[in-house]
Amino acid sequence: MMEIRKPDSYAEAAEFIAKMNKKKSSHTGYCGTEADEVLHTLENDFSDFPLDDSLIAAYKDGELVGLLGIDGDEDQKTGELWGPFIDIPEWEDTAVKMWDKLVSQLAGKIEKAFGFYNIANAECELFMEMGAAVKNREDVILRITREDIRTTNQPAIEEISEPYYKDFQQLHEESFKNAYYTAAEILEKSDEYNKTIIEIKNGKMAGYVYCEARPDFSEGDIHFIAVSPSGRNQGTGRKLINHALSYLFSFKEITNIILCVDAGNKAALKVYGSSGFSEQHRLNFYTLDFKKIEAVKAGQL
Repeated sequence: MMEIRKPDSYAEAAEFIAKMNKKKSSHTGYCGTEADEVLHTLENDFSDFPLDDSLIAAYKDGELVGLLGIDGDEDQKTGELWGPFIDIPEWEDTAVKMWDKLVSQLAGKIEKAFGFYNIANAECELFMEMGAAVKNREDVILRITREDIRTTNQPAIEEISEPYYKDFQQLHEESFKNAYYTAAEILEKSDEYNKTIIEIKNGKMAGYVYCEARPDFSEGDIHFIAVSPSGRNQGTGRKLINHALSYLFSFKEITNIILCVDAGNKAALKVYGSSGFSEQHRLNFYTLDFKKIEAVKAGQL
């Protein structure tokens, strides 16, 4: 018998997500592949809405066989999809049942959802097509370890300061439309583990990189990097990357760093490759419009 309900245990849910996300055929971007890290995210940094409303599970004869979550942003009315992760042959039927239950729990709170799925994840690709999702682009997940690094020692890191806040906000908004972190959110997150590093030329900000250190999980992330028009083709991007790597690897616990880049951005891929990054995954990035989904169900599209 199939039951669609909240997970019996978030620790069990985290173990299931981590297990499924290690396989390219069920890999969903940015969910994590280590159970302790996934559990920490679920319990501390997942969704603006109650976790019981943001995560749904499928049980078959009492065994956990599926999970689906939405990491919701209450202000934007958007969410990032976690899954569907399903470990039984009845994939489509299970996915639809979990989706319907999850959407009903978040009714009126989410208008759009974003999905990041490995190009080898055929089931989720079909699931997105069923919901009339729009494929925005293909992203590349890059990774570097201490052993891969090719940079030399960098000069002292220059962190952003108040005189450059306005320029930073403008460059961030121009470079990353509908980013998952706004400029204000990045600045608010700033602490010993979350840094915005800038390059100054002739008294003006030539570019920035925002990175997060997660020493508890031996990882670091480079989330955003952008160079102003006046700073391009002058080595600013490479210098910012090297500064970020120097900062992140200053934590002895961090053994690898990941970042995401648009697969069509050949220049950026070349720069990252020259710094020692190698490709780990390719993800298809989708947007699901909830109104369009309802129209599809009603036969209007």
